[in-house]
Amino acid sequence: MPTVDVADPSASLYEARLGRAVLRGGPGASVSALRLLELWEPRSLCTALSALAAMGQISPATFDSVAEAWEMYRHTRDLAWD
Repeated sequence: MPTVDVADPSASLYEARLGRAVLRGGPGASVSALRLLELWEPRSLCTALSALAAMGQISPATFDSVAEAWEMYRHTRDLAWD
């Protein structure tokens, strides 16, 4: 799973924008967090939070958004899409 530094110009702009949306909070933070989880494919919530922490400070609201997204992700990650 990659760690994305928002200040790094080689980082995926899309991932950086999603990360900022999650860290900023507000409506859509859980959706952005879910998309990051789908891109990163972490094995645990701790791994996902560690990668996000590399992008900025995790607030309680950010943790809640990521935890909500994790619950959705862990139930759907192994489902077939056909």
